[in-house]
Order: sequence, then C-alpha cells, then structure tokens
Amino acid sequence: MQREWLGQGKYKDNNMKAFLKILFNKYYEISHNPSLDKLYYSEIHKIREQIYDSPMSNFTVQTLADEIHLSKSYFHRLYKEYFHTQPISDLILAKIEYAKQLLATTYHSVSDIATLLGYPSDAQFIKQFKKISGITPGKYRKMLEEKPK
Repeated sequence: MQREWLGQGKYKDNNMKAFLKILFNKYYEISHNPSLDKLYYSEIHKIREQIYDSPMSNFTVQTLADEIHLSKSYFHRLYKEYFHTQPISDLILAKIEYAKQLLATTYHSVSDIATLLGYPSDAQFIKQFKKISGITPGKYRKMLEEKPK
C-alpha cells in the first residue's frame, strides 16, 4: 500500500480505494467472526496466508496439516468450516492467480510457468487454468496484450 500511495501510477486513487476497502472488509470479517475463538483458527489462517504468499511451493493438504500436527481429515474439516472452501481449492487458486500475474508481467512461456508452479505437465496446468479462468493461459495473455493502454 505504501508503494502505491507514494507512487505516481495512473490508477493510484482507484487502487488505494480498493486497498482500503479490502482492509476494512478484513477488519470487519475478523471482528465479527465467531470462528476466531475456535480451535486452531489462527494456525490455519496462517497456513492460508502461506498458501497465497508462496504459490510456487509444492504444498499438499497433508504437508499443511502436518505443520500444525493435525490429521489430514481434521485439518480439511476445520479449513472448510473456517473459510468455506477446501484447502486444495485455495492451493489451486493461489497458483492460478500467480500464473495470471506472470502471464501479465513476464515473457515466460506457458510451459515455463507450469514448471515454475510445480505442475507435472503443461496440459494439467492449462486444464486447471481454463477451469478457473474460463480461457487458456495463451488466450489470457493474448487478451491482455490486446487491451488498450
């Protein structure tokens, strides 16, 4: 936020409004969430942040559960209860969102991005990307290039 505030970007005002909205929404969510008093919430929340902060890591639900010494099934149940999504869905979404950033800001090939994100094949990466985004990574990049600046 600080870089955006001090920067001279074309969308500075819109970005700052969006950042503040997110900040206030998160504050409201935390202050009105009864889950905060529940068992393992803070540990599982930290793991969720870790997923989104490190999309290139090859986490599995089992390794995440092991981090806080929970069984895979109990971790999965708590994660779904607290965040209304499955941990594997967040793992995939974090990778796809990072892939979108890479497609928009680098010249890495789709194959390189798939490898970077730990996908065993380009085809699996493309399939998941299309399932989440509705278009292939190549079409996504081409769409960004065609947008007027």
